[in-house]
Parts: sequence; C-alpha cells; structure tokens
Amino acid sequence: MQSYTFEQFQLLPNVTIELSSGYKWVIQPHAHMEEVKLEGDKNTVDTRTGSGWSGTLKFVSRIYLEESEGAVLGSNAMIDHDILFDVEHKMVGIAKARCEPD
Repeated sequence: MQSYTFEQFQLLPNVTIELSSGYKWVIQPHAHMEEVKLEGDKNTVDTRTGSGWSGTLKFVSRIYLEESEGAVLGSNAMIDHDILFDVEHKMVGIAKARCEPD
C-alpha cells in the first residue's frame, strides 16, 4: 500500500504486458492501482477522469508477481478492454474498448 498525491499518481507509469501472440496489453495506472478505502470513508475519486484530489490517497497494486510462472492480474487490469476467455482452446481474446465512467 502506498500513498499518493494526485500529482504523484499522474506520474505513475503504464504497465505493458506483451503476450506470446505479440499483442501489447497497455494497462494504465487507473486500471492497475486500486484506491484503499479506510473504514467509514465515504469519499471516492475517479482516477480515470483526471479531476484530481487534495491531500493523499492510499493505493494498492492489482498486479501480482508472486506466481512461480506468469502473473495474476486483478479484474481492474481489464478496464478499457473486452476480454473473451476460450477455456476449451486455452486461449484469451483481448480487444481495446471504449468504456465511459458511470
């Protein structure tokens, strides 16, 4: 868990994962970092809009590299993408999507 000001959060890098097919999956900070809510905290920010916040907020990465092979991506990493899981053929289809915040 790490605290960031809005300005610091804006400087976080994209994470790019290149799949064996050659597809480059670019995961922006709003999709690989999740705000940590403290008990009773009713405030929330939309890190996608760029509207900012004052002070610092706590975030945790949703990309896990502790696996012996590969990595685990949280569902947040799939933001702005359409994902199709073909379990039978052990394949994943990924396409960029235009997803508007609610």
